[in-house]
Amino acid sequence: MVESLYVAVRLVMLTDALQLITILVMSGVRKEIIKMTGKEYVELAMRTNDGNATGRIEKAIELLHRPDKPKCFKPVVEDLGGVLNGCLGLAGEAGETLDMIKKWIFHEKDLDREHLKKELGDVMWYMAMICYSFGFDLDEILQMNIDKLKARYPEGFDTERELIIERREIFNGGDR
Repeated sequence: MVESLYVAVRLVMLTDALQLITILVMSGVRKEIIKMTGKEYVELAMRTNDGNATGRIEKAIELLHRPDKPKCFKPVVEDLGGVLNGCLGLAGEAGETLDMIKKWIFHEKDLDREHLKKELGDVMWYMAMICYSFGFDLDEILQMNIDKLKARYPEGFDTERELIIERREIFNGGDR
């Protein structure tokens, strides 16, 4: 089972790589090797960072506590700290979950299902924190997701059908 899944994943990765190479060759893009140091990369990359992330957090906290808060903060969030903690925690726990799956598939390690359940519980804890911080009802979010999936896949998801639709979209310039 794991071996056939591993082969399938590798084939998909190879197919995607070949499609990318074909697109690059057909579009006339030249492959250039750019050599730079890590320091040079940081300097170039940070040209797109204004360095004011902390200031924005401080301003958001200040605005949240003002009675005349701007429209963008009404009633968007009840607890900004909870949102930040929830999002960072969610990313961390999702990363731990992904690492377990990666080791199971690609390193052929045994999958500890009980540990996986605990990690998924941690993911849900952070989801609950985000919902609480925004004042959302988790039941409503779960129902919205099911409604969206039913609208998108009324007959259920089918890989073959989705591949046909995807190819049709590419052929028609993005129209479904």
